[in-house]
Amino acid sequence: FAEEDKHPWYVTIDGNSTFSNFQLTEQLEIPEEFGQLDTIKQDFMMGLAIENIKALYYSRGFFSLDLKLDIQREYIRPDSVQRGYIISLREGERYHFGGTTILVPDSSKIEIDKSALRTNNKERLFNHDDIAEDIQLIQQTYRKAGYLHTYVSPAELIDTVRKCIIVEVSVNPGAKV
Repeated sequence: FAEEDKHPWYVTIDGNSTFSNFQLTEQLEIPEEFGQLDTIKQDFMMGLAIENIKALYYSRGFFSLDLKLDIQREYIRPDSVQRGYIISLREGERYHFGGTTILVPDSSKIEIDKSALRTNNKERLFNHDDIAEDIQLIQQTYRKAGYLHTYVSPAELIDTVRKCIIVEVSVNPGAKV
């Protein structure tokens, strides 16, 4: 923390192994003026900031993540209290893909090579970027077939028993041009 902080503070992160403390601290996106804010705003902002850490873990398939924020107050002088933000997490098991279902009206169904879809590989660990890649592949396939205004929308169905994500892709091809 900066020496000139009106309300000194620090962050401690424990229980992480997939991402480094540096990576997780960067995800918090704490503004430089954080130490100048009153403590109620600090606590509120930190509560919001840990959602960024959750989003990072979820984007990589850690849907069983258990994350807790503990706020400690420590007297550093009789007239000055320092806030400690202790972030404890248990990553849990990383989910994998559980297959892909493509929903498209029968009148405009085009053969998609499902083996080319990353999300259809049941051995592959979940990564949200793979869904974006598959969406692009599906859109390109439809556009090459003359459906230039194709809209593709993914949904992620979480199977907590098998620890997998089934990707359901809705395709609205629009009119063939």
